[in-house]
Amino acid sequence: MLSRTFTAVEGFPGVDLAYPVLRPDETLADSVSALLEVEVFLGGLIEPPAADAPLDKVWRLDADGVILYDPDAAQVGTTLFLDPLCRPYPDLLTLGRRIARRPSGSGGYELPAKSSAEVIVKDATWMSAGLHGTPWRLVAAFAGQDQSEQAPA
Repeated sequence: MLSRTFTAVEGFPGVDLAYPVLRPDETLADSVSALLEVEVFLGGLIEPPAADAPLDKVWRLDADGVILYDPDAAQVGTTLFLDPLCRPYPDLLTLGRRIARRPSGSGGYELPAKSSAEVIVKDATWMSAGLHGTPWRLVAAFAGQDQSEQAPA
């Protein structure tokens, strides 16, 4: 069994991975349980993209909108749908809701560039991966063009 994500007593987003220990006659003897810190667990599995790759980053969104993995540690643990910093970006919120509802898909969103007032367009593709019936949405974001560089409509 893999639990849904929760805030562990230690203060981090975690999941519990439990596995039954059976007797020779296949009856339950006990179980083994491991508390996994989601950010550390996924950070060890997801390699950062190469400098020349079109992939910008990979992040994980829970069904309730909590960002459970992001290379930007400040994003981890925030609720996308409630974060005041995300409210000005309706495309991102709409895409986040689609990601939470659908097991796979693609879409786009806009964010301001970190070093200027220009807008960056990002394309995202997501899929579900999981263990023991607990799905995780893994999102690959690809940096697009600045709005100022796009051809006129």
